[in-house]
Amino acid sequence: QEIDEHLIERYLVTAEGGNTSPIIVINKSDLGGAEEVRDKLEQRGIRCPIYLVSAKNEKPHRQLVELLNQGSTVAVTGSSGVGKSTLVNQMVGDVVLATGAVTSEGSGRHTTVRRELLLAQGGVLIDTPGLREVQIWEDLGLETVFHEIAAAATKCKFADCTHRDEPDCAVKQATTDGDIDLNRLASYLALCQELSDLTDEIDEYQRSQRRRRDARQN
Repeated sequence: QEIDEHLIERYLVTAEGGNTSPIIVINKSDLGGAEEVRDKLEQRGIRCPIYLVSAKNEKPHRQLVELLNQGSTVAVTGSSGVGKSTLVNQMVGDVVLATGAVTSEGSGRHTTVRRELLLAQGGVLIDTPGLREVQIWEDLGLETVFHEIAAAATKCKFADCTHRDEPDCAVKQATTDGDIDLNRLASYLALCQELSDLTDEIDEYQRSQRRRRDARQN
C-alpha cells in the first residue's frame, strides 16, 4: 500500500490532541522501500519516532516491546491490511488475534472487527479495526504536528493570518524560501478549513436547537 502522508498527519493531530505520544510503525519493511518512506516522512517535517518492522520476523521489535514493559497503554491503529493484528501477536508473544490476507488489489480485509484490549508484558495493548478515514474534532494537536508552520506563523504581520491571501505572511514566505514543504502547508490548511466547517456546523446545530426550544416555550 502507498503511504498517505495526509492521513498520517491526521492520525498524528488526533494523537497529539489526545495527549498521547504517537509512534509511526512502517510494517512489511521486508518488501523494500521502507527506509525511503521513513526518510520522506522525516524530510516532510514529521518528528515523532518512526520504526521499521516486518511481520515476517518472528522476533518482535525491541523498542515496541519496551513500551509495554514500562507499563504503558499502547493502541495500534491504521488502515486495513497493514498488519496490525500480526504486530500485536508479536508484541504479546502469542497468537491472540486472527490475521488476514491482502486482496489482489492491495486493499486489506477487515480481520479485526472490534476493539481488543490485552494485558501483555506489564502493559496494556489495544488493537483496533482498520480505519478508512480519521475525523479530527479540535485543533489541539495542530501546532505540535505542524511545528514549522506554527513557528513561522509567529512572524506573520497579522495575528489571525490564515496563510492564504494576507500580505506579509511569513508562512508563505517560508514556502517560497523552501523552509516549509508546500504539501505540508496544503495539508495544514485543509485541516484548518475542515475544523472551521465543523465549527460552523456545530454552531448552526446549536442555533437550531435553541430555536426549537424557544418555539416550544412560546
